[in-house]
This record gives sequence, structure tokens and C-alpha cells, in this order.
Amino acid sequence: MDVERLINRNKDAVYRQLIRLCGNYADADDVLADSMVAAFQSLSDLESDEKFRAWLMQIGRRLCWRMKKKQQLAPFLVLDEFSFSSSEPSPDDKLFESDMAKCLHFALDQLPPKLRDVYVMRDLEQQSLEQISQSLGISEGNARVRLTRGRAIVRSIVDSGLKDMVACRS
Repeated sequence: MDVERLINRNKDAVYRQLIRLCGNYADADDVLADSMVAAFQSLSDLESDEKFRAWLMQIGRRLCWRMKKKQQLAPFLVLDEFSFSSSEPSPDDKLFESDMAKCLHFALDQLPPKLRDVYVMRDLEQQSLEQISQSLGISEGNARVRLTRGRAIVRSIVDSGLKDMVACRS
């Protein structure tokens, strides 16, 4: 198996798909590079040369989703950077936590009920998609779609709220 030939023959097609999936060239470049490294490291898992493009694309898809997941969590990771020197939070810290809670509640209130139910059950109550689908009488795929849409809306509203909070504090 000539790995270099396989990569050269398929990387452009995979890259074009990753641009659409990742949403920009920089992320697609990073994901493609990481995908090729991952593919090379697990080359023994490849069944045949003919399946290389689909296999590389699947690796790229997973890496892109992981990257997007990290990006979604970025506003919340900012909160982890705040450390308290004493056991009692400062008044500014209490105000920020209060503002953040209000922002999250506001975002949840903006969700349509179908999306809110799934979001609350999964992300706040930590229920599995299987439990959610059984409870709501929908398929797991439908629950996953509703969760993804709900998270996107919440993330957008919270991101906007965080920017407004930072602007007000400056």
C-alpha cells in the first residue's frame, strides 16, 4: 500500500468537504493535517485502498466535530480561568456569576419547547439520548438533532451575553 500516493490522490477532495464542514479554511487545514497523521497511525485498520477516501473523510469529520465542540465550550472555559484567592468570592465574582446565570436562564427561555426539553434533559439533567427519546416518544436521531439545534441557540445567546458583560465591565 503506497500511503503517499493514496493521500495525494484523495486529500484535495477531502479538504473541500472539510472546508464546508469546518466552515473555514484555517480549521479545514488543521483538521486535514491531523486526519492524515491519524490515518497514517492507524493504517492497519484500513480494509482496502478503495476505501481510503471515505475512511480519511470519516476521520476528518470526527476531528472537525471535536474541534467544534471545544469551540462551543470556549466561553464556559473562560469561567474556569477565574480563581478565587479566598474561600469567599469577591463581590465582582458574585456579580459575574449572577449575570452568567441570568444569561443562561434567558437563553433557555428563548428556546422553543421541543428544543428546551431535550437540552434540559441532556445537558442539565445528564440523561442519555436513549432515555430522552423514550421519555419524549421520539427517535434518538431526532433527540440528537434537537439537542444540537438547542445548543447552537444557547451558545449564540450566551456568547452575545458574555460579550455584552465584558463590554460593560471595561
